[in-house]
Amino acid sequence: MSLLVLIASGKVKAHVAAVVALVVAILVSVFAFTMPSGLAIRAALFGVATGMFPIGWIILNVIFLYRLTVEKGWFRVLERSIGGITPDRRLQLLLIAFAFGAFFEGAGGFGTPVAVTARSSSGSASRRSRPPACP
Repeated sequence: MSLLVLIASGKVKAHVAAVVALVVAILVSVFAFTMPSGLAIRAALFGVATGMFPIGWIILNVIFLYRLTVEKGWFRVLERSIGGITPDRRLQLLLIAFAFGAFFEGAGGFGTPVAVTARSSSGSASRRSRPPACP
């Protein structure tokens, strides 16, 4: 709950909110549920390690895939292909979101499509002169 409240407030960065929520969870487990503090800390560290391994593995593979496509020149071909379909950046973003999102979900799983399409949308948003909702 503390994580959602801190992120929703917009005043705290997500990584800081995550650390605060972890500390709050440890304090609740120790004081409200009388869990031994050493066990609570070890459980939290185990949870961090368990969560970071698959995410790190996916990020490592996405970086490898990106570097491979750039080095071989396939990324430029991909840019021209998407740009050749439509000049409208909004439609290009939809193509990236659905096509690559499906590919990365199948290849990597977890939240990989969210990370990739969020980066793509932030890059395309800087080139627009007005929001996509405006005609």
